[in-house]
Amino acid sequence: MAGLACGLRLARAGHDAVVVEKAPEIREGGYLVALSRNAYHFAEDLGLVPCLRNRALTINASAYLDAAG
Repeated sequence: MAGLACGLRLARAGHDAVVVEKAPEIREGGYLVALSRNAYHFAEDLGLVPCLRNRALTINASAYLDAAG
């Protein structure tokens, strides 16, 4: 994500930015992304919050468990 954010910032500043992916192919699915307060502010600065909200899932509860469950 850092590379994409950097590329977006550079492009918006008028630079020709190219982001190169190391993975050999596009992967299906996705990963949970949890944003801290600072990360949320950066996403806001990049104009990404509306898109993130449209794709957001609500976490109603979470718990830490030991090996016994």
